Amino acid sequence: MIRYKTALILYIFGLFLLLSAVCLKAAEPTVPILIRMFDNAIFNAYPPPYECTLSVQSTDPEGDGIEYQIRWDHDPLFGSPNDTVASLFVSGSEAAIIIPLGSVAEAEAIHYWKARARDPNESNTWSSWSETRSFTMDMDLPQTSVYWYMFAGSQFDTCVASQVRVQGDSVILDSAVIDNEGFEDIAFPALGWDIVDLDASPTGG
Repeated sequence: MIRYKTALILYIFGLFLLLSAVCLKAAEPTVPILIRMFDNAIFNAYPPPYECTLSVQSTDPEGDGIEYQIRWDHDPLFGSPNDTVASLFVSGSEAAIIIPLGSVAEAEAIHYWKARARDPNESNTWSSWSETRSFTMDMDLPQTSVYWYMFAGSQFDTCVASQVRVQGDSVILDSAVIDNEGFEDIAFPALGWDIVDLDASPTGG
């Protein structure tokens, strides 16, 4: 009977230790916040090597150092991505990471990117991926300027559309709302736009 009680106590104690280990297992860092570049940025990365500095931020529950993985691709679905891993960064600090953009032909295109984080010394588990952002390089822009620019359907798809639809890389006015007969009667914001009616001459907006 004593042996039975001793075995039961040891079993319960071992179970307690196991459950404690599971509960105390280190959690992964928070999903990274994307700081730079802002979404849909366009800039000139000249001169070579063509590259882009991105910055992200995550927090580790235990305050340990954080490792980041940056993934980028010309494909918004990341069908054939490039990856870079950079470490270690102080938990909660802004981490600046440089990614190469390749040749001029490769660089002058839309680049979609996202990030995730992990604590390699504790949980060693990656967080979920961040949101996806995009940026574009254009050699014709001033080298010290960064602009906001959208020109692809995959970028337009991230917007809230009202009375328009995305078709390929174009935004089309909804034919159910706008027609040749009543186009001039639609109220547009007074922003100095020119409203063109195919059945009438241009009217100042």
